[in-house]
Amino acid sequence: MTDDGGDFLSATHIFKSFGGIKALTDVSFKLKKGERVGLIGPNGSGKTTLLNIISGVFKPDSGRVVFEQTDITTRPAHARTEMGIARTFQVPRPFQTLSLLDNVKIAVMYGSRDHKKTKSGSSRASDTAKNLLKRLGLEPKEQTLPKELTQIDMRKMELARALAVGPKLLLLDEVMAGLTSDEVDEVLKILLSIHEEGITIVMVEHIMRAIMNFCERIVVLSEGRQIASGTTNEIANDREVIRVYLGE
Repeated sequence: MTDDGGDFLSATHIFKSFGGIKALTDVSFKLKKGERVGLIGPNGSGKTTLLNIISGVFKPDSGRVVFEQTDITTRPAHARTEMGIARTFQVPRPFQTLSLLDNVKIAVMYGSRDHKKTKSGSSRASDTAKNLLKRLGLEPKEQTLPKELTQIDMRKMELARALAVGPKLLLLDEVMAGLTSDEVDEVLKILLSIHEEGITIVMVEHIMRAIMNFCERIVVLSEGRQIASGTTNEIANDREVIRVYLGE
């Protein structure tokens, strides 16, 4: 089933509940190709749930998700990965007994669209993983186990595994959580370089400086509903957004 609209991605009239808890209520979220969009809101507002629905971790109770004019509402996560949707997770879950290089190599072998298409072997996957680690400044630590990595190294590893897919759309779930100010700047520089390659990026983040510096547009959720959408300046001056974050 296809969609005739011009959106790169659209999630329309999304409802999702967990038991008696309404995580998302009639949320519609659209992206144009090449955008840098921030998704913000208080804890429990539904941000991660929306990413999970876009990436296929969850299916909506109702609503529709369309990516590049193809309805993917019922497609599993791995099928969406093959289409070019990649994501990071709030809490990285690497293979603890494997090196940093092997963690990324597995992502290349089982997630990369190009690797599957060419059916290339382990050696090429290793080269691709090495190049990703070099790009992110992790080359000296490629044989390091995850338990020995610093916080920023773990975040970069999670980013490298997402990039291993060769994404068209990159969903970032608090990729800068726990980082210092200098480390945030370092990651922002990396993300800008990724975006310059034509990758569309959606960022869930509580570090507002990062959101304001990186995003062209911001969508705000509160209690499972979208309450605002606009430029960084519009959102910074939106009275409802200020009320939600700061109270009356």
